[in-house]
Parts: sequence; structure tokens; C-alpha cells
Amino acid sequence: MPISKKQLMANRKNAQKSTGPKTPLGKLRSSGNAHKHGLYSKNDTKTPSPKVFHLNQSLLMELLSKEMEAQNKKTNPFSLSRS
Repeated sequence: MPISKKQLMANRKNAQKSTGPKTPLGKLRSSGNAHKHGLYSKNDTKTPSPKVFHLNQSLLMELLSKEMEAQNKKTNPFSLSRS
């Protein structure tokens, strides 16, 4: 279904406003929009230091083990409590 002339003009007028980032900061922010990770990464700017990585890993494992324990108690009412 074709659009009306009024809608076409409105679309063209609005398109003049949307031309992307203008400032260096805006361009820097938008440059990471298609950032890849892992093996296909071309820039490695978001990799944390080993110390931060291991701290995050430890916290994640702690949270995961607590979640798994809580899940086990919900699904197995006959499990022995280790408290």
C-alpha cells in the first residue's frame, strides 16, 4: 500500500534530522555499536584486567552455587539440609 504525499513529505523532513553523530564523543560512542567479542574481535578495549576478571568470576560462581542450592531445595523436597 503506497503512502500519501503528506506522509512522504513528513518522512523526508524527518530524515533531514537523522544524520548520525556529529561530535567526536558521539562518534566514539556509536563506533562500539557493532563491537564483536571473542575470536572475531578486532579491538580488545573492553577486556578487564586479570585481577578484575578473576574477582568477577569468583562472585559469579558464588552466586551461581547459591542459586543452584536454592533451586535444588525447591525441586527436591526430600533433600537433606546442610545448614
